[in-house]
Amino acid sequence: MSFNWQEYVELAFVLAGRKGRATQEARLRTAVSRAYYGVFCMAREFAEMAGFFRPSRSGKDHSELRNAYAARPELASRRIAAGLERLHNRRKRCDYEPKVHGLEAECEYALRLAQDIQRGLAELQGPKLQ
Repeated sequence: MSFNWQEYVELAFVLAGRKGRATQEARLRTAVSRAYYGVFCMAREFAEMAGFFRPSRSGKDHSELRNAYAARPELASRRIAAGLERLHNRRKRCDYEPKVHGLEAECEYALRLAQDIQRGLAELQGPKLQ
């Protein structure tokens, strides 16, 4: 059965502290999405502060940010780029596909990817900025 997109609206009410119910599927899909956007924004802010990325108005910031990290010499930067790409793909699947097989496993993997990206950012920042 396809995902009932109304469940995202229900979850929005739950998250806002209003009445509503949210299914496990809606929560898991949203967890993947928020994990991606959280680390994407962290990585973007770091890259801007470090001076190797500037957001464009092209609408391609996601791929351009990954490319900026991939072009860096540090192994942590290339791991961040790869992690962002894998997590972005999972986020798109959870946000747009009517069926996501193995959603619980997808969510667990997405959370691990987010943590790996956070560790990579901490490594790049060094002990002074942590």
